[in-house]
Amino acid sequence: MKLDKQFLWFLCAINVFYWGFRLAEVPGRMASLLVIPILFGAWSLIKAVLSVLNKDGLSLNHIFLSLLYVMVGLKLNYLYYNVFLHLFITLCYLVLINRKKNKLTVIGTMCCLLLIVPDTIIFKKTQCYDDIIWGNKITWDNFKGVRPKEKLNQAAVQSVFFYKINKTYSWPQTISITVMNDKCSFVVHGELNNPDWVLAHEQLHFDITEWHRREMQDSIDSKLLRTNEEIENIIGHFHFLKRERQKEYDSTSNHSLDSLGQEKWNLLVKKKLDAL
Repeated sequence: MKLDKQFLWFLCAINVFYWGFRLAEVPGRMASLLVIPILFGAWSLIKAVLSVLNKDGLSLNHIFLSLLYVMVGLKLNYLYYNVFLHLFITLCYLVLINRKKNKLTVIGTMCCLLLIVPDTIIFKKTQCYDDIIWGNKITWDNFKGVRPKEKLNQAAVQSVFFYKINKTYSWPQTISITVMNDKCSFVVHGELNNPDWVLAHEQLHFDITEWHRREMQDSIDSKLLRTNEEIENIIGHFHFLKRERQKEYDSTSNHSLDSLGQEKWNLLVKKKLDAL
């Protein structure tokens, strides 16, 4: 495998800018993951043009390296990424280096590996690193908000599903995750008579949001080449459905005070999650 200096500069630049923006907590970290690969792709393209001007012939290697850099940026950003184009460019590049008996570059290897990395994993690692993602049990330490004056609840969890819609008719057409907003979730410890019971009640609110996210994702994925308007309508529908079922859950369980109602919803949500 060939490790070139350009890739080392690329690796340094993308890490410095991404982590710089992230640690400084200022906007720009996601833009850096797209802009920097495009700039390095442009540099490879300039090299290809220079080789033509120097009468060395058209450098297909530099052209494909340019495309590979751009593909890395698009993959990390997702919005304008197309998996089929990525696959085509990567295969063409592999054929090219095989014919010329060149070594596989690190950027080429990176593109091959990124093909099999799920977009949701990248979404979680690059954009939702500070969020409490569904999958782990929540604790009272996750409730960092202050109870609004108009609320009488002892505690409340605020959970939503984040999503991104692809604009290039790729697959998957949408990626989504369920997260807890800790700054909007609150607990008044002095009013809790049975903290473990109330926490389990709030956990099920979180689980209900994940149930509806999965139903939403399945609904979107059930048909290829949906328009953005179709996808937005489906998301809106499941947002509404989620809110209504959360209200129904609180009503049936009387905010965890009705043990029979609580157990009914425990079984229902478990059944739904197991089926999805």
